[in-house]
Amino acid sequence: PLRVTVAAGHGQHVDAQIVRTASVQGDVRIYEPVRPDDPAAGLRPGGGLEGITVELTSATGGYRTVITGRNGTFVVGDLLPGIWRVTVGGVSVPFYQLEQRDIDVALKPGDTGTVNFRMVPKAVQLGSVIQPSRSTAMRGK
Repeated sequence: PLRVTVAAGHGQHVDAQIVRTASVQGDVRIYEPVRPDDPAAGLRPGGGLEGITVELTSATGGYRTVITGRNGTFVVGDLLPGIWRVTVGGVSVPFYQLEQRDIDVALKPGDTGTVNFRMVPKAVQLGSVIQPSRSTAMRGK
């Protein structure tokens, strides 16, 4: 906040600019095979990852961090409009890897950008067929 003190009988000129901010929301989530015996069947969303650090940086020097909540979700508000790079760090889940570590999002005043980070099964070579590896630790989530 800007505080201006003006003595009685004097004037003070103040230039102020009002900027409408933006926000980013999203999640960090595990994606599991629809059918573990058939990699071509695709992936479905699984559980969200709690306690993951998400960093936001802008080309103009802006920097914010947030930790994902109980369902792997996060929200960061009061961001200046512009291009923000959203980065996930410190993620380690056996048999899974981040599909993408950084996502750029362009924000206009009043925008809410959405970014979703996917943890997908690591591929393993079995004979001449590549299949996702299986993890019994993550079943039931």
